[in-house]
This record gives sequence, structure tokens and C-alpha cells, in this order.
Amino acid sequence: MVLAQSPTSELSESQRAVLQKYLINGETSWEAVAQRVARFVASAEPTPELQQTWEQKFLSILLPMKFVPGGSILANSDHGTHGMLNCFVLSSEDHIHDITKLVSDSVLTTKFRGGVGINIGAEGDKGYIRPKGAPFQDGKALGPCAVLDMVSENSKKITTGNKARRGAFLFSMNWRHPDVWEFIQAKTQSTIDANLVKGIIEEMAQLTLSDEPAAEKQAKLTALQNQLGTAWVETHLNPEGKRDRRWHNANISVQLDDEFFEKLDQGDEEAQKLWHTMAQNAHDTADPGLLLIDNAKRRSPIRDFVTCTNPCVTANTWIHTGEGARQVKDLVGIQHSTYVNGELFSTTREGFWATGDKPVFRLQTQEGYHLRLTGNHRVLKVTAQTRRRQYTEWVTADALEAGDRILLHNHRQISPWQGAGTQNEGWLLGSLVGDGTFANNASGAMQGILAFWGEHHQPMLNHAVTLLNQIDCTSSFGRSYAVAGTCTQQKQKGVVSTVRLARLAQTFGIKPGHKTITTAVEQASYAFYQGFLQGLFDADGSVQGNQAKGVSLRLAQSDLPLLEAVQRMLLRMGIASTVYAQRREAQERLLPNGQGGTALYACKAQHELVIAGNNIQQFAEQIGFQDPDKAAKLNTVLATYVRTPNRERFAVTVTSLTPDGIETVYDCTVPGPACFDANGLVAHNCGEIFLPPNSACNLGSLVLTKFVHRDEQGEINVDWDDLAETVGISIRFLDNVLSVSEFATPDQKENVTNVFRQLGLGIMGWADYLKLARIPYDSQEHLEAIDHWGSWIANHAYRASETIAAEKSPCGVWSQIKDVKTGNPFEMWVDSEGNHYNGAEVLESDRQDLAQVPRRNATVLSIAPTGSIAQLAACSWAFEPDFGLTLWKQVFVDASKNEQNWVQILNPYLDELDLSDADAEIVKQTGSLAGTQYATAHPDVTGSFKIAREIPPGWHIIVQSKWQDWIDSSISKTINLPAQATVEEIKQIYRLAEKAGLKGVTIYRSGTLDSEPIKVGEAEKSEETA
Repeated sequence: MVLAQSPTSELSESQRAVLQKYLINGETSWEAVAQRVARFVASAEPTPELQQTWEQKFLSILLPMKFVPGGSILANSDHGTHGMLNCFVLSSEDHIHDITKLVSDSVLTTKFRGGVGINIGAEGDKGYIRPKGAPFQDGKALGPCAVLDMVSENSKKITTGNKARRGAFLFSMNWRHPDVWEFIQAKTQSTIDANLVKGIIEEMAQLTLSDEPAAEKQAKLTALQNQLGTAWVETHLNPEGKRDRRWHNANISVQLDDEFFEKLDQGDEEAQKLWHTMAQNAHDTADPGLLLIDNAKRRSPIRDFVTCTNPCVTANTWIHTGEGARQVKDLVGIQHSTYVNGELFSTTREGFWATGDKPVFRLQTQEGYHLRLTGNHRVLKVTAQTRRRQYTEWVTADALEAGDRILLHNHRQISPWQGAGTQNEGWLLGSLVGDGTFANNASGAMQGILAFWGEHHQPMLNHAVTLLNQIDCTSSFGRSYAVAGTCTQQKQKGVVSTVRLARLAQTFGIKPGHKTITTAVEQASYAFYQGFLQGLFDADGSVQGNQAKGVSLRLAQSDLPLLEAVQRMLLRMGIASTVYAQRREAQERLLPNGQGGTALYACKAQHELVIAGNNIQQFAEQIGFQDPDKAAKLNTVLATYVRTPNRERFAVTVTSLTPDGIETVYDCTVPGPACFDANGLVAHNCGEIFLPPNSACNLGSLVLTKFVHRDEQGEINVDWDDLAETVGISIRFLDNVLSVSEFATPDQKENVTNVFRQLGLGIMGWADYLKLARIPYDSQEHLEAIDHWGSWIANHAYRASETIAAEKSPCGVWSQIKDVKTGNPFEMWVDSEGNHYNGAEVLESDRQDLAQVPRRNATVLSIAPTGSIAQLAACSWAFEPDFGLTLWKQVFVDASKNEQNWVQILNPYLDELDLSDADAEIVKQTGSLAGTQYATAHPDVTGSFKIAREIPPGWHIIVQSKWQDWIDSSISKTINLPAQATVEEIKQIYRLAEKAGLKGVTIYRSGTLDSEPIKVGEAEKSEETA
């Protein structure tokens, strides 16, 4: 017979209390819920025949509760929002738009019955938000804790369907973040404030009874009264005077990595201080827990996943960094700041990194901007535009068509960057590149020569001479002497020749045969840009047109790459332009001959750069002309404008995307805006992350006692075949859930259904099995049982996912994770000869022909806490030991009205012990067999009935570590400690968890919270209600 009650026939009071949360539209039984859920989830199948087949199979495991899905699946199948997943990982970056989206996404996710996890990273990592007090353009940052305040407060009570659901959160922060101290003390704030208020009141009472002079006493009382007012305002006590702790609807954890523990072992003072404070706060408030991120990544199939599937750019791409323009090849392995629409953000520590040799395309725009990139690199496409707003979406380059509009960066609000070169040096070299030459003097030394023509040749010459004489002669630009120019009034020509100019040019890579814009010029400072572009436009630029026909600034050159460099430089200063290639074909033209006349000269093809619209005003403000005639004409044009020039929208038109060879390409990550300036275009970044933003938990649990039978001789047997079949059906069920579920945001839908398709098949009823099999929780036999059950479940779950992949296709991210060698023994790999290997064998193999069998799901296995659904199935939670053999548990009826009931849960496995009335009363009062006559007489049996607080903490960790061997995703467990546990013991538990390879650890010391949702035994319940 099956050794667990069947909830389908008659439910206990505690089961009915939970079931009522999932009843809709007049349903009155578990059978009705199961039928609705099975029918709806089976609707994901492609044909009516398959839908009917799988509906019956799903019912075969739901009705007898061999498998119980997560509460959101039970509540929202064919009902309400159809939000069926339990929890989502959200992420915000260091930008106001992302932060406000995080708050709204959290509210929407709660509306869809999803819990929310939010990770705050260190600077340069995913999820970084600048610390409290950090300056930005128009103020100071409130910091990430203030952002989490907004999330918590806005999601307190959200109505979903016909019930109200409280927002539930897990907040985590990387230990390197400067605000980690505020973060870890957030849950202690009410305690600190309450104690402060109490101390002030006691001091006032003592002062009132003292014999101090009246005037002094009154002055002190007034001061204390002021302190009391401030302290009361700052508390998190609610109006009834009870604790209302900050983030009361969230658990918090600190992300620790291997580097932190290395510092701890080295005696680092800050690490030790943080370590002690975390343990102290966990002792006092049960928070924070620890997320051991390097442990978590070691055996995760998605540990190295790159969200944007490796979009890449080439090594010669120009990036607008905080130190000036740099090419990708100069930023490999270097963390750097980068401008995004005029605001600085940091990349991750890796900077750019090579991803291999890949096919490259040249993306060309009508305006002249271009970029060489992989076809899957995303750019920002304009989907619609009104007078006031642009609507955009990220699209891959290979999805663009001629005529599509894509965005440039708008750097109008940029702050000047530092770097090589001054404004004066820039003007001299811009003039040289524009209309200067090189020649040897009588001594054979190379000179730079500037020539100025027209009626304003004298002031231009004077300006050049002045700047040349200001060059620091202690440098390598030449000996100290006064530079002078010569003028020919008849020819209206002024000339200055000097070695100093040639040597200045050489420092920027400008030399005979290479009189152009060099890499060093593009890498120079903002001030140098201003001077260089002014000098170049003074030499070769012009102001043309009028308001009626259109005004423009133009720069003509036969050197097309030079104009393209000018275009990039202008855009970095917020000035958009258009380059017209082949504006004039190669031909003979009548030009000045240098003797006061003209002559025919063979001319190369001419190209032209044009600045129009309100970019002209931007040019005038940022650059302008030194040439008096051009400056006057520009000022006249701007002064006579009677209507506002066309506003620049920083959008350009795609003309072509053409194959351009194969070469090494590079990625980077910019946490926050998730994009960067690549040759001026808005290019999406990519990034390695552990928990993918907008991924979700899709949970369901096997009730293990449903597969345990006792034969006629009283021996315990497990129906392994039934368990294997149930696992296979459960995997199909959970995969179908992803297809029929709805989501709070499009990003969640994309990541969950099309990219990862993560499942979370888990277990519950484990402690019940141990009691039936008489296996103590703290025993070697227990660990052997975990390996037996865990390997059986994991292997059959992976085979089921592989079968569905062969039928329906693998998950979207499979091509990026298929070569990840996790060492998980339940993976299946195949060599070229058809031989099979498990994941552990592959990790030790040198063979190069191994391929992993494709799966439908990126991850498959996860063990969740299973509180409510375990109560529904009348079994123990997950793989936790019993919290108590007699429990009182709060069950919310309607969170919006704060309605809740206390429900008694009696352990059904006590009946077969045949306890005496006296022993039964002890168990009823204490929730434990300790102190009973039965325990004295039957110590072996009693060992398998130990409750959580009676099990040594080390065994909690060992058991979690052993189950973790058979899990590819998250695993949840709480280490329950007695009230007398110390801070030092908590430190030892935390360190043992790290050394055991746990992904995370949470502790709870009995009595930590004033109001606990679970009470062990009648005695604790009486204290709660007294």
C-alpha cells in the first residue's frame, strides 16, 4: 500500500486551508483544480489528439498528488492574468530610465503572481547602481537601497485575480558595493530605532526624578525631547507601535565570491568587519543570507552565457571613452568609462574581449556613418517618429533593410574630456592638415608651412604666429626663438614656416605623405578637437546658402577617410553631419597658381561634409571660425534666422549591409545603458551574467512518499518505475507551462519562452520518507539515500528534456551553452562513434569529438521551499527536516485585508508509534519526541524523528551539499537554530557552507522575529496568542 494519505478523497483542515487559495469559479475540490490545470497546460500541444492524450497523463500525476505544481500554476491556469511562474530575476542598471522600469516591472510581476529577485552588482558588474551620495549631472544619487525602498513600498499589496497577493522579494548586493553596509543593516533599523527611543525615554524619567537645578533639568529635558522627536520620526514602527521593518516583504542576501574569502583568510580588516556584522545581523534578524556566487556558477549550464549571443565589432571600431576616442584594439582587457548619449558609464572589468574569428558585415548609412560588425549585433532602430518623440527597438544588423532609420548618439550634453593636446595646438595642426605643407629649410630640417590668402591674411597670420610662439620651447618642438611670418600684400598672402610646427605635427603622427587626421588626433582632448576642427574649417570650410534655400556649413576634401574622421569627431561633440562621397568627379580644374593667377590642375574626386539644421548653432557654440570673413558670415546667418532651424533627431538611414570578410571580433559589457558608441552608432553591448535578467522559476515538486510502499513483511520498497514515469510527465507538464503562461513584460516572455525555457522540478516529502525508512537525518545512510534518489530523478528528468528537444527543438540558447562542461553526472554526451558519456566523465576526458545531447531546457532541476504546496499534499517541505512534529501555521485568507488563520498540522507518522497519552501530550506541547518515555525506549526510531533544531548545523549543510550534486539550478534550505545559538556559531556555519560548495545559505534562530508564521507545539502557539 502507499504510505501517505490520499488528498483526493478526504482533506484535512490544514489541506483545505491551503486549497481554498486555488479555488476559482465555484470549484470546491482538488479534483476540480487538477482537471482545470491539466486541461489548460495540455492546450500547449499542437493537435487536439495530443492535447487529450497529455491531459490524461497530467491528470494521472496531479489527482493522486504524485506531482504538485507551484502555487501560481494552480491559481492562474485558465484564470486571471495566466501568470503561472513563481519568481523572476529582474535587474536595473545605473540609469533613471532603467530604475523606473525596475519599479514598474516589479509591480507588474507581482500582479502576475511572480516573486521578484533583484541583484545589485559591484561597479562594472551587471546590476550596478551608483552609491548613495555619488554625483551625477544635476544632483546626487540616493543609492540602490533607496531604489529597493521604492520597489518594496510600491509592491506591498497587489490585487491579482480574486485574491490579493503581497509582493515577495529577494534582494541581494555584491560585497564590493560601497552601500553594502546600509544594505546589511536595513533589517535591523527598526530594532536600533526602537532601542534608541526606549533609552531616551528612560533617561528622561531618571532626569525628572533627579535633584538637579530646575533650569538645568529643563534644558536637558528639552534636548532629550528633541532627540525623541527625531528618533520617532526616523523609526520604522507602525502607528500601533509594532515593528514594521524596512523591506519587511523581502529576504536579503550578500553576494560573496572566492576573492572575499581569500581576503578573509588573509586577515583583511574590512572583510572581517563585514563578516562579523553579517553574522551578527543574521543572529538578530535572520538576514542577510549568503549567495556564494562562484560556487553557484561552477556547475551551472548557463554560467558563461552571454545575453546577446556574442554580437561583436571589429578591432578598428572607434569607441567614445571618458579619456577620449579609442579603438577597440586598445581597450581589450581594460575596464574603461564610455560615453552613452553624453553621460559616462563604466564597462565591466574585462573591457573588450575577443570572441573569435567571425564573418563581418559593413553597415553603411546614407549620411556616411558606417560600422563593421557581426550580423547578429543589435543597433537601435527607429520604428516611429513624431514631432516630440521617437519610438525605437533593438534589432540585429542582419534584420535591417535599406531605408530603415537607426540612431546615433546624442552627445549635446557631454562634459569636456581630458587628453593630449591643447586648443591652440589643435588649431595649428587643423590649419596644417587643411591648407598647409611640409618642406625642408636650407639646413635640411623639415618645416611646417602655413599659408593664408585673401583680405584677412594678415590677422590670420598674426594669430598663427602668436600660437606658434606660445608653444613650450622646453619640449622637443625646437630651440627657443621667436617665430615670424612674411606677408605679400599684392598677393594678399601670409606665410609662416617653422621647424617647431613640423615637430608638433610629428607628435600627432602628421608628416609628409601623411597629412591627414591620424589616430593620435582622434584620441586627443576635447579642447584639441575644438582647435583642430576650427583650423580645418578655417582652411577648407565654407558657409553657404540662405534661409530661403537652406544654410549649411561645408568642408570639401579629396581625402574621404579624412572627412569620415571629421564626421566622427564632430558627432562626439554633439554635431551631426552628412558626408557626400564623389560629390565631384576627378577632373581638371582652374585653381590659383600661387603667382597671383590661375592654372588648370588635375584634381582628384571631391567629397563633401555638410552640417545643417540646428547643428550649425552647435558648431558656432562649440567650434566656430577664427577666419573673420567666415565668422562674420556665420554670425549673420544665425542672426537673421526668423524660424528655428530643424531639430536634429540623430537618426540616419541605412543604405546597405554587405559582407566584408572574416576577422577577429570583440565584445564588451556596459552595465546600465547596455550600449556604447561605436563609430557614433548606438550599438548594443553584451555581457556575461549568472542569473539572466527576466528569467524565471517554473516550479513543481514530486511528492516522494507517493512512490513508497510497505510489503506484507513490513519492508519499505520504492516503485522506481512509477517515479521515472512521473518524472517524465512532470517535465512535459512544466515545459508546456512555459508555452501557455503569460508574462508581465515582453522581456520576460522572450527570455523565458524563447531563450532559456528553464524548469524547476524539485522534491518534497523527504523527511517523511526518512521517518518511514527509519533513517536519521544526521547519518551516512541518509547521504547514500540522497545519491540513490537524486541520481534517479536527475537522469530521468534530463532524458525527458532531451526527448522533448528532439520532438519540438532545443531551447533558444542551446548553441551558446552546448559546449559548457559542468561536470554534472546526469548530462549525456556522445562521441563520433556513438559512445555515451555522462557529464562527470566528460570533464575528465581528453576527447575532442564529444557533443552534448540537446535539451529543451537550459536548466531542469531546482528544489524550492514548497511551504504551501507541501501543506496541500500533507507532506514535509522539500528536503527539510520537520520543523516540529506538531505545528501551528499562519495561512493567509486574503492578504489585502490581512486576514489569516492559525491551522494546526499534526505529523501523520506519529500514529504508528502508538505513543502513550503522556508522551502524546509532551509532543503536542513541544513538537518533539525529546523527553518522552518512547524516546528513551526506542532511540533508533526516535533518531529519524528529530526536528530541525535538534540536528547539528553541520548536518544541514552536508545534506544540502549532497542534494546540490543532483541539481543544475537553485536549491533552497534554511538552517534552523535554537534560540541560544551564538554569532560565532553562525560564522562557523557560514564558513562551512562556503567550504562545502553550497550555492547559498540562510539561517533562522528560533525567536528572532516577534511574530513567526510557524510555531512548534502548543506552548509556542500559546505564547503567540497570549
